[in-house]
Amino acid sequence: MSPRFPMRRSLSMGALSTMMAAVTLSSPAMAADAGRVLDARTGLEVPQAGILPSVPEAPPPPDDPADACAITPAPAPDFTLEDVNPSSSTYGTQVPRTAAAGHVTLLYIALPSCAHCQADVDDLGELVDIMGTAWDEVSVRVLALNAAHDSIPDLAEGHDLPILLDTDEANVEDQYGAERWFIYLLDRAGQPRIIHYALDFDDFDELSRLVDEVAALLAEPAP
Repeated sequence: MSPRFPMRRSLSMGALSTMMAAVTLSSPAMAADAGRVLDARTGLEVPQAGILPSVPEAPPPPDDPADACAITPAPAPDFTLEDVNPSSSTYGTQVPRTAAAGHVTLLYIALPSCAHCQADVDDLGELVDIMGTAWDEVSVRVLALNAAHDSIPDLAEGHDLPILLDTDEANVEDQYGAERWFIYLLDRAGQPRIIHYALDFDDFDELSRLVDEVAALLAEPAP
């Protein structure tokens, strides 16, 4: 594990509930006063006009060039890979990048043997559970790089998340310029909109920002 990351702890369900309260408003009037609106479908506060919140540019990992993300402002490369998570409802089947046309996609890049990745995926699974029906139109995928099947249970942690095993043929890693810990957010049209090179799931502000970003993408009209 990289020394720039401290020892991880499991994401607090209480902290998640607090975060949900922070991004959910009780009335549209309150949201308007804050320069934001309440999305009727998801029940979450989003920026007005569906504009994504300002996201500071995250520097790429030190050993990567500035253009570490190989995808361009066009639909992100599509793929279908085997779900190797025994805890997933789609285990053993071929799972597409995006479950249905018009879904928002959250793609987390992981090495199953990486302890930091294991903690992140556990936290991501908890986040998906907490968001519940608000994320019904979000396709959450974990892309496992260079995976040995015996490492998958440690990564899955019992969560019903599709863990898709990259292959030499699909080569999603190179298509996306992907490295472990990267998080890609694709909008309803499959366009890459936000890339987090590393996101600290234990940081309230960073986690809240991720929820805000997904909510803003969900508020945009389907193509």
